[in-house]
Amino acid sequence: MIGQSLLYTVKNCDYCGRENQDDAVFCRECGTEIITLTTPLPNVPAQSPPQTDKPELEPEASEEGESALCLSCLFPNHPDRRWCKKCGGPASPTIGCLMPEAILAAGFVYRRAVETPSKFVVLFFLWIQFLPVVMLNALTIAIVLHLGSDGLSTTATFWLAVLWASLCGGALFRSTRNYFALKQN
Repeated sequence: MIGQSLLYTVKNCDYCGRENQDDAVFCRECGTEIITLTTPLPNVPAQSPPQTDKPELEPEASEEGESALCLSCLFPNHPDRRWCKKCGGPASPTIGCLMPEAILAAGFVYRRAVETPSKFVVLFFLWIQFLPVVMLNALTIAIVLHLGSDGLSTTATFWLAVLWASLCGGALFRSTRNYFALKQN
């Protein structure tokens, strides 16, 4: 395999510009999803949204035959790959060390936990993490409403508490709904 050269067509990431293999779903540099739109069929009305083309992905390996498994989907990736080719999750153990990539990796973990909590322990820890935040912000809202607004800082505190309680409450609602929907299926 060392003497053979593999021919791949490449496509560029719209976000960072990195060249990726034509069958990649997520960028190997920044982890952004690469969407390839297919042409609509002639008998489909023009109002229908375009369908995304997600080809079957082939596992990657280095010249030595080694591959690194993604911790989220267990897809074999090239060992030098920073983000998983299939699910877009962090595929490198050093992703959490650098600040911009650490934020993307943490966002992937929370998004995956809220969208598809397949185990009760994930749902339980989401409730342990987000419920105190919702309760603390509800208490802040109640105190501001009781005492009244006497300035810009109190008004800003009130609206930040409303925003933060809404985001955390929404995450709890979505994760609980998705957990029970997955259990029914």
